[in-house]
Amino acid sequence: MEDELHKLIIRSAELDIQVKKILAQVRPLPIPKCRMAIAMAGISNEHADSIRMLIYSHLFTSAMSLLRLQFESTARALWLAYVADDEYISMHDTPLTVDDDGFDNDKPIDKLLAEMRRKEGFPVQAYQSLMEFKKESWRALGSYVHSGKHPLHRKQAGYPIQLMMTIVLHSNQLMCMNAMTAIAMSGNEQLKNEFWELQTNNKDCFQAFSPPAPKKTS
Repeated sequence: MEDELHKLIIRSAELDIQVKKILAQVRPLPIPKCRMAIAMAGISNEHADSIRMLIYSHLFTSAMSLLRLQFESTARALWLAYVADDEYISMHDTPLTVDDDGFDNDKPIDKLLAEMRRKEGFPVQAYQSLMEFKKESWRALGSYVHSGKHPLHRKQAGYPIQLMMTIVLHSNQLMCMNAMTAIAMSGNEQLKNEFWELQTNNKDCFQAFSPPAPKKTS
């Protein structure tokens, strides 16, 4: 069973390489909103890299905690891309200082998700995926972040390999949501088609594989 986990990690690393090759072609629109959304997506995918390395090294508790951070940064990348208003963008597109660290202006995840639901034109499938993830995983991942009963139990009883494989699959899905956000910010239809094909060819890296087919262009 552990061999299956290692194989999944290797396949996921190969997927990551392919995703990065496509993202290297992304040329975002030269506006702060796009730049910030892509930066946040990059933060989230950095978490994905770390999760794979942690699981490979059997540092399971840290990997579980980091999945919560990857989810939140994925949600914020999407929110920045589709929902954030000019006032929020302006406030966060300034130098980082002790007096201006943005902490008081950040919104909790529930508010971000509620605004996504109400926003006209927000990708429905992305919203549904985020809500499903939150419904299934939020309490458990929160326990890991805050050193609650979940990690205390697992540290003593052990981590099932199947659980860790599920974490990798979830992380891969979040990674691809970030990539789709960056590609959408570029407006490049060819890259959208390439990325859809990439997902199709790597469906073993996802727990629930249902990428939307790209819209046909005239």
